[in-house]
Amino acid sequence: MDYMKQLNRFFELAEADCLPPSAQIVYLHLLNINNRLHWREWFKVANSRLENLTGLGSNKSVISAKNRLKQAGLIEFESDGKTTTRYFIFPLGTQDGTQDGTQDGTQDGTHLKRHRQKQDKTETKQSTPARVDVFASSGESEKVKALLKDFEEMRNKKRNPMTDRAKHLFLKKLDDLSGGDEFMKIHLLEQSIEHGWQSVYPLKNDLSTSPQRKTRLQENMEAADRAIAFFESQEANRNDEGNGDSQASQTVYDGFPF
Repeated sequence: MDYMKQLNRFFELAEADCLPPSAQIVYLHLLNINNRLHWREWFKVANSRLENLTGLGSNKSVISAKNRLKQAGLIEFESDGKTTTRYFIFPLGTQDGTQDGTQDGTQDGTHLKRHRQKQDKTETKQSTPARVDVFASSGESEKVKALLKDFEEMRNKKRNPMTDRAKHLFLKKLDDLSGGDEFMKIHLLEQSIEHGWQSVYPLKNDLSTSPQRKTRLQENMEAADRAIAFFESQEANRNDEGNGDSQASQTVYDGFPF
């Protein structure tokens, strides 16, 4: 970049664009700093240093001047959110478009274009929300989640992957067939995986009478029924006459599994 050509062209643009004095003084100091750095593509300047050099008196005034220069297409800058800002000065060349000015402008403009493209890709990637796996976030037990994952992998191997909507419908069907019981869900999934089915279907063997089918709630209810029956028998025994019956009931009480 030619310092004098850049400077002369800037004053022409500043007059035509009616740049305020604050923006002009910031630009001149940025130009001088980059000249001392031998014209780097991007260069860093501490915010406090720029504030002291310009004498604008406040960081707010410096920021306003920088934004005005950016709007005029003279500079580009990126803040690290702390104390330092990176700057890029657009090469202006001369009014009649000399070869040096054109070459500098083309080269630096290409660098800036690449930088902006890279920055846009990064921002797009960061703004895209992370995809949440339906099965992993289903709230099922770890055993059921593991089987759901195995089922999904089986579907993928058959080249019939599941969409998120299909997974939601699958979970609803699994819940309906199992009645919400984890034991039944496990057997339904194992049956489908074993046979390579694309969904879940009622079990071939009825497990409703299996002791393992009983949930904790059912076990508690059965224990409560046994306790009620026991105490009812105790009440009846107290109304009976004879020590033989009382002794028999006491034996039953001692052996009751509480």
